[in-house]
Amino acid sequence: MTLLLLSLLACSGDKQGDTAPATNTGTDPTDDTGTETTPPAVWVSLSLSANVTALTTRDVATLTATATDDAGATLDVTGEVSWSSSAPLLLDVFTSGVAQPIDPGTATVTATFDGSLTATVDLTVTLAAAQAGDLVFNEVLVDATVDGDPNGDGTVDATQDEYVEIASVRATVDLSGVTIIEDDFPFLPRHTFAPGTVLHAGEVIVVFGGGDVSTLSADNASFYVANAEDAGLEYGLSLENSAETVLLMAPDATTILASIAYGTDETPVVEDASLVLDPEVVGTEYTHHLYAPDSAGAYSPGTMVTGTAFPGPVGWYQTH
Repeated sequence: MTLLLLSLLACSGDKQGDTAPATNTGTDPTDDTGTETTPPAVWVSLSLSANVTALTTRDVATLTATATDDAGATLDVTGEVSWSSSAPLLLDVFTSGVAQPIDPGTATVTATFDGSLTATVDLTVTLAAAQAGDLVFNEVLVDATVDGDPNGDGTVDATQDEYVEIASVRATVDLSGVTIIEDDFPFLPRHTFAPGTVLHAGEVIVVFGGGDVSTLSADNASFYVANAEDAGLEYGLSLENSAETVLLMAPDATTILASIAYGTDETPVVEDASLVLDPEVVGTEYTHHLYAPDSAGAYSPGTMVTGTAFPGPVGWYQTH
């Protein structure tokens, strides 16, 4: 009997030692610790939509990219796609999911996800007329008895060398028929912009009181001479060196698009230098040009106070 029991115990011990470790025979995959995991999605398609497909140069289009996997589940992947435009100088995506127009026309925006899935949407842009809030007087030279020759025509003239520099804060706008008015002469516009005059964000237009501006040149800047035709007397821009308000008026002659009032406690008249927004274009207060940060001189028609070019629309939308 004793021998039989020993024999049974020995056989039982051998069986336990030979048993293989437990394995997961289920269908769910596991990680190295044996924890069940979800298999990665297999993306099979991508769609792209826009909140508007027809917009003006003042608007933006909000884009939404949606991926669908092989199980039919969808996911918003707007922040994960790469973007391209068929006409990047007309419209482009500078911020993910936002189509920014620059000029009128039609462009196709393409979204690419997961390396190879693509989707497109066509957007059509029309030119916006200037509205209040679109424009600012970025720089104004009212006391043109300055060293040098601001309009570059070789003649120093207190009337012809004074100027206003106009910038667009947020959009490409049509300036056709917009007038510059000096408030002592509300019915005598100092300058009227010709049909087809367009100003982009990141650019400036400089209007001088007179002279020849044909030698002036700067990237992303245009130069004009005031075209007022006052019978018997040439006023130029007629910018007073004392208290004054200069206006940009819409073609309806009643809507004020932008203004600058100087000769006040907030914006005193300065001598032998221009007034300039600080910071430029987006500022709300004016400063003496020589006091502006990194100023390169007493005035800077067509360039920033540092003497560098304005960024143009692409550079503007990349940083604003």
